Amino acid sequence: MKKIIMIIMVGIIAAALVACGDGDNNANNEEKETIEIENELGKTTVDKNPEKVVIFDFGILDTVNKLGIDVTGVPQGNIPSYLEKYDSDDYENVGSLKEPDFEKIAEIDPDLIIISGRQSDLYDQLEEL
Repeated sequence: MKKIIMIIMVGIIAAALVACGDGDNNANNEEKETIEIENELGKTTVDKNPEKVVIFDFGILDTVNKLGIDVTGVPQGNIPSYLEKYDSDDYENVGSLKEPDFEKIAEIDPDLIIISGRQSDLYDQLEEL
């Protein structure tokens, strides 16, 4: 089951990254383009070129970091040493892996929240944000 959720999350990231690579960005276009991602927990509509991204999986955070993609918020408790740059005031602390700070996440108003299997039971609550 963990492998399936991880594959789904990687698919979501891949779709979001493809959307980020769109070089035909029209600043005057008032309607944002979206893509729909179908996963084990349902369907999610995501804006292309997300500006504010919150990530709750350190493996995915590592991948996004290596790709040079900006991240707005991460759970800062217990960050692995190889991701220690995210344990700073440059990034919003969105709680812990098991207990997200819903108020902080709502304050950030992220365009994209990436979760792992640990947060799957909170999917509906996070989707509302």
